[in-house]
Amino acid sequence: MTDPAAVVRRYFEVVADLGSTADDLLALLHPDVRITEHPNALTPNGAVRDRDATLAGFLAGKQLLASQSIDVHEVLARDERVAIRATWRGTVAIDTPTLPRARSSSRTSPRC
Repeated sequence: MTDPAAVVRRYFEVVADLGSTADDLLALLHPDVRITEHPNALTPNGAVRDRDATLAGFLAGKQLLASQSIDVHEVLARDERVAIRATWRGTVAIDTPTLPRARSSSRTSPRC
């Protein structure tokens, strides 16, 4: 899979699937990847993550969430850069300092 937009769509499918593996994710991530996560219920300040930090967040999400889905609304691609507008929905499986267990949350990313 070499089309950057297709890779990013597949990335969101893998992330949304709580049954997916670290190997599923790593197969999609270039060693120099940089992923920008806008502020949301799980990452209130947002984050810019490299490959290792993306994998760590992916694995942490599997421990934290009972369910999640990601609906991709818009994809903009130019060369190897891709921007996505999507809505994430998740239900927390364990109590956290900011989110009680079984609380559902959603976040739509800003327009591309």
